[in-house]
Amino acid sequence: MVQEKLQRILNSIYHHSINTAPFTLLFGIQMRGETDLRLSEIIEQEFQSQFNEERNHLRDKAKEQILKVQFENCRTYNLRPKISSFFVHY
Repeated sequence: MVQEKLQRILNSIYHHSINTAPFTLLFGIQMRGETDLRLSEIIEQEFQSQFNEERNHLRDKAKEQILKVQFENCRTYNLRPKISSFFVHY
């Protein structure tokens, strides 16, 4: 009974990856019937927290990559010979 309720709620909740609910995608109409609001809120919060964790992980990886490239650029820039701007003319 609980599993059927959970499946029904999962099929009627909006999913960001497909921009609609799975039931709506399959049948073209909204699912009718009762929904356990507390359970649907918990599921939506879990989706949101998972999305935030993945986004933060991607941001951290991007930040690491940027710092790595900046360090490499700085290291190779400092190897270039410096040309003196001071010239003595006789």
